[in-house]
Order: sequence, then structure tokens, then C-alpha cells
Amino acid sequence: RNQLRKFLPVALVAPRWSSPGVFLEELAADLTSALRCQVVSARSSLGKSEAEAWNFLIQALNSLSHQGADTRPLPMVMDRRGFCVAAAQVLEDASLEEEPTALLLQGAENLPLTVLEDLGRVWMAQETHNRCTLLVSASVATPALVLSEGPWTELVDYTERETMFRLRARAGLLPVDILVEATRFTGGVPILVDTVAASLAAGIWPTRSEGWWATLGGLEEELRAAVQVALASPDLAERFFVLRDGRTRAEEPRDRTLLLSGLVRRVRSFGAPRVQVRAPAIAALAEDDRPRRGARPRACSGSLERPRRPRERAGTLSHRVDRPLPTISEEDSEHSPLPWGCFRIVLALLAHGAPPAAWNAKRRFL
Repeated sequence: RNQLRKFLPVALVAPRWSSPGVFLEELAADLTSALRCQVVSARSSLGKSEAEAWNFLIQALNSLSHQGADTRPLPMVMDRRGFCVAAAQVLEDASLEEEPTALLLQGAENLPLTVLEDLGRVWMAQETHNRCTLLVSASVATPALVLSEGPWTELVDYTERETMFRLRARAGLLPVDILVEATRFTGGVPILVDTVAASLAAGIWPTRSEGWWATLGGLEEELRAAVQVALASPDLAERFFVLRDGRTRAEEPRDRTLLLSGLVRRVRSFGAPRVQVRAPAIAALAEDDRPRRGARPRACSGSLERPRRPRERAGTLSHRVDRPLPTISEEDSEHSPLPWGCFRIVLALLAHGAPPAAWNAKRRFL
């Protein structure tokens, strides 16, 4: 925000599942009093030719001018030289505007590398940018795009306090235990937080059979696919299982692939950079023991582990109800000091393995 207010360009790295579109919309709303921000997505340029990408950027840069600039005809660009000339003219016109403006470009990874290189060259060629600025967001920090001498800025996940605030803002007032479990489950990953908050607002709460996985919807399969791709490599699988406990560890060269896949994140620390898994939900997908839909109920609604069936020890009572009830003949009941109904109650409790609460309830009767 401070760099944009000073009309300095920003190159932003938005890892996977960081919801850069939502962040840019909120940033534009926050800077309304200081800048007129235009949010443009380059997702439509995926698979397009260089000429189409050049013309797309010319139209995006033209939005830096005042609102009446839409009626001005724009040149058709067919080569790199033509793009540099047309983009320089558009930026010069934008610098003469009275109202300061900012272009927030999302999804720059969908543009060809040569187009990004031309954009950086044109921007660096301008002597002054006192009335307009530029923010380019991409999922990968590419050296082809150079907007300033500074490094790329990385979009980090929410903190624990920010996660709770966002869940309450999206889903309303929540019970404390639900809020704490949701914060732990999402780990502050923006798309997980927004998806869980939307499910809670729609009345989709964690169930005993599926837990918090019921609130993810189709996002669960996307997360599972990313984890399975990473586990296909023995080296990455070994590293991921080391990081699965959630502790921070020193970054290694093989962590770059896990960072690009969005499974781990960098953590600010003194000395060497450190990494950790982004969320407990992602770490739980490494084990293939999570119960599928329709499985037996788990012990806790917020649990991430598969429920285990209790083992029957020797000499203990089983809780099965299909066991036949024992019977006592009338001859045995005649020698008993207690009535026959009391024997039937005691034997039924022994056969069904009733909990202590049931014994306390029947003790008064006896």
C-alpha cells in the first residue's frame, strides 16, 4: 500500500490458493481515497499469441487515463517495437492526468514471457511516474518481468487473528469451539478460509461422518490431487512427510517444487529461511486413511484422523446387541432371595454392556 501511494511499481507473488483476485479487490477499495484503481485479470490471455497479449496490455494500460479515454482509438500492435511505442504513449498520457491512478494486473503468469519482458522494459524506460503506478501479480516470480530494482513481494497467508476475524465477517457469529476448529483446520490459507466461511454461512456445518471436509465441497478433490502429484516423487514425498507435523524447518532446494505447488509456505525467521506445511487440512491428505463419504461416524466432528474401532479385550463386555438374552428357569428363581424381575434386569444389563449411568438408574429400583 505504501509503495502504491508513492507511485512505485509492485511485483507481487501470489502462491496457489491465495485468492489474489479477492486481495486486489480489497486493496482497490482500501486505496479509493488516494488512487483510482483498475483491477484487470489476464486469465483470458492464456494460450493466446504474442500479438493478442500485446493488444490486451495496451487496452489495460489505457485504463490508467481518465474515463473518457475509452472513446480514443487504440493502435493495433503486431510486433515488439510497435508495442513499446504504443505503451510508452499511453503511459505518457496517463502521467498527465490530474487524478492519480493505479493498474492492478492479476494472473501475469498467463502472458508470454516476451510480453512480460516488454512490459518491464517500457515501464523502466519512463523517466518519472508521478501520476500512475502499476501492480503485477503472478504465481511465480519470473526474472522476465523487471519493474524496479527491488525484489518481488510475496503474498502471505492470514494470521490466526485475521483468520478468526474473516470467518466472523463472512459467516457471522460462531460458537467459540467451532471458530477455533475452523481456524486450525484452514491454517490461514485464503481460499480455505473463504470456502469454509461460505459453507458455514449457508448452513453447511461439519458432520460426524465427514468432519470439516464437508465444508470444502469440490475444493477437497483439488487439494487431494495436488498432494498426490507431490507424493508421486519419492524425494518430494519424503520431504513432505517430514514437514507434515506442522513444525518449521530450514528450507532445502527440493522445497521449491512444494512451494510452487502451494503445499508449503515460507515462514519469516532470523537467519536461513524456513518452511512449513500451510494447513493441517493439507497435511491430513497425505494419509489415505481419511474416511470417505458415508463412512462410520468419527469420534470428534473436528478430527482429521480416521476413527478406529475399539478392540475387545479378554474378560470385558461387548456392546453388541445381537447377543441372545440369557434365561433362568423357575426352579432357580424359587431359591433366589430377590424377585424374578430383578434378575432379568441385572442379566440384561450384563448382556448389553450398559454404561455406568444405566447402573445408577437401576440401582434405586433394586
